[in-house]
Amino acid sequence: MMDENNPQINPVDSCINILNVLLASLTIFERNVKIGHWAYKDTDFVDIHPWLDEIHDDICESIDTVAEEIRKADRFPDADLATCLGKSLVAPVTGAEPFSKAKTFAMLQVGLFNIRKIADDLSTMADENKFWTIQDLANDILKKTNHHLYFVKNTVVEPNISRAD
Repeated sequence: MMDENNPQINPVDSCINILNVLLASLTIFERNVKIGHWAYKDTDFVDIHPWLDEIHDDICESIDTVAEEIRKADRFPDADLATCLGKSLVAPVTGAEPFSKAKTFAMLQVGLFNIRKIADDLSTMADENKFWTIQDLANDILKKTNHHLYFVKNTVVEPNISRAD
């Protein structure tokens, strides 16, 4: 079965492409969260530090699940860092200076929103093509991102780090 929008690309290839963009974005976001975790400097450090570990753990679990789903399709993940940097919809951050609460929450908000958008697109495509395990994977990532965004979304009004439209 071919993709109606592009007869050259079949739905499996389209899903694999989105999975690889999701994998790249999760990989860069994982580094960003860990950098923010290491560089966080604010009065509520004791409260925020373990929560950043929780986000990091969820992202690492999602990375593994996405890569395994790509392998189930007898493909190999585009997982080297150079490829991830090129495909990611999440911009990398640097840890060369302390992360304030505002900077940390802006980074989290933008990263989580971008990952949520990719996972939502993947869920829709998987649903349309009856790729149920991929849809379950995407919905699980949506659940995790929404869980973390619940805490983040009202903290930062204007994010200053962006990559995706």
